[in-house]
Amino acid sequence: MPAIINNDLRIFNSDAFTRAVAAVPTYLFIGKESTWVNENNPPVPIDSNLQKTKLYKDIVAIKKVVPSNIASVIPRIDWTNGNIYDEYDHRVNLIDDQSPDTGNFYQLYVVTDEFNVYKCISNNGRVASIVKPTGSPITPFQTADGYVWKYMYTIPAIDVFSYLTNDWMPCYTIDVNDGTAQWQVQQTAIDGAIDHIVVENGGSGYDPVTPPDVVIVGDGSSATATANVDNVTGEIKSLTITNVGSGYTDVSISLQNTNGGAGFSSTAILSPIGGHGYDAKSELGAIHKMIRMELSGDENGTFPATSYRQAGILSMPLSTDTGSKLFFNNKNAVLFKTGQLVTGQSSGATGIVRYIDIDGKYLYVDNITGAFIQTETVQNSISISAPLNDISTDVLIPEISLVSAKSGITKRTGKFLYVSNRTVITRTVDQTEDIRVIISF
Repeated sequence: MPAIINNDLRIFNSDAFTRAVAAVPTYLFIGKESTWVNENNPPVPIDSNLQKTKLYKDIVAIKKVVPSNIASVIPRIDWTNGNIYDEYDHRVNLIDDQSPDTGNFYQLYVVTDEFNVYKCISNNGRVASIVKPTGSPITPFQTADGYVWKYMYTIPAIDVFSYLTNDWMPCYTIDVNDGTAQWQVQQTAIDGAIDHIVVENGGSGYDPVTPPDVVIVGDGSSATATANVDNVTGEIKSLTITNVGSGYTDVSISLQNTNGGAGFSSTAILSPIGGHGYDAKSELGAIHKMIRMELSGDENGTFPATSYRQAGILSMPLSTDTGSKLFFNNKNAVLFKTGQLVTGQSSGATGIVRYIDIDGKYLYVDNITGAFIQTETVQNSISISAPLNDISTDVLIPEISLVSAKSGITKRTGKFLYVSNRTVITRTVDQTEDIRVIISF
C-alpha cells in the first residue's frame, strides 16, 4: 500500500515541537571537554545507549530554550543575476523532489539583498533572471526579463540578525494583522487562481494579426487569457493571463477561431490551496526549525570558561532537588500555575508549584512545609481548588532554571533530542557565542 508523509504533517510536527518547548523544560547543552581522536574531524554522532551514557557524563552546562529562540526556516536561495529559477507547478513536489531540468532541488523562491522573499510563478520558458524583483506588490508582477514573481514577505531586521545565515532563512505564515504587506498578501490570496499557463506545444499556422480566442473551461470562474502568436512561424509562444479567476481545481484550455492553425496544447497551473502567498510556510516547505541560543560570558558563573566539542538539545532533565508529585483526576492540574503557593485543606501542608504536567495530570511541588494527604483538596491563593487523587513524596523535581551547571541536574535524566559533534570551541568569561541548531522534520 503506497503511502507518503506529507510536507504539511512535517510542518505540523515542527510547530508542535515549538509548542512542546513552551510546556516541557528543554535545554541547549554544551559538553565534552576531552579531545577527539582527530580534533579536526569530529566523529558522526551515533544514536546508541553507549553514546547517551557518554553524553550524560560529558555535559558541562545547560541553558533553557524558549519559543522565542525558535524560528521556522527554509534553505536560503539568493537572487543572483543570470541564474535560472524554477517556476511554481502544482503537479510536482517542489520541496523534496529534484528538477528534471537541473538534477538539483527546485529553486522556487529567492531572497534579495533587501530581504524580500519572492516565489517564481513563471520563468519565461527557463530564461536567465536578469532583473531583480523589488517592492511588495500584493498581486503577482512581471519583470522586464519576462519572469513573473509573487511577493511573499520581508524578513524583519531582528530576524536577519538572528536567523538568516549563509545556508538558512526564516519563513513565516502570520496569524494576526501585524501591519506588514505579508498580511495583505495572505488576506487577498485567491484560491484556485490561474496565474500561469504552460504552453507545451505551440502548434503552427495561427494568425498573428487575429490570434485565436482562448477558452478556459473548468469548475472555477472568470479566468481569461489571450494568445501571443509568433509573426513568422504562426506558433503560439505564450498565453497572457488577463484575469486569474478563482475556485479552479480542474481546467481545460482550448482555442477557437484558429484560422487554420493547429497542434496547440497547454496546461493551466493552479494556485496552491488558499492561493499564492496564503501560507508561505506550506508553499515554501518550512519543514525545519532553527534554535538560536546566545551564551553570554559565564552566564553568572554557571557556564565555565572551558573548551567544549558537543552541543545539542536535552528535554526534561531533572534537578537534584526533591519534592512531591501531586496527582489529580480530570486533568485538574491545569487549574494551577507555576510559582503559586498551594495548600492542603486537610493537612495544612504548603508548597510551591515547580512544574505542571503538559497533560494536566500532576504537579511537582517543592519548598514543602508539612505533609500533603492523599485525597485531600488542594487550593491556591485565589481559591481555586481540586481534590488530590494520589501523591508521591521525595521525588526529583524537573529542572526549570534558566541556566544550570552539570552539578545542578541529576545524572542520566532527560532525553537527548539532538546532538552535534563539533571542532573545539574555547570559551572565555568575557565572550558571547551564538549557537544555532537546525532540526528537520
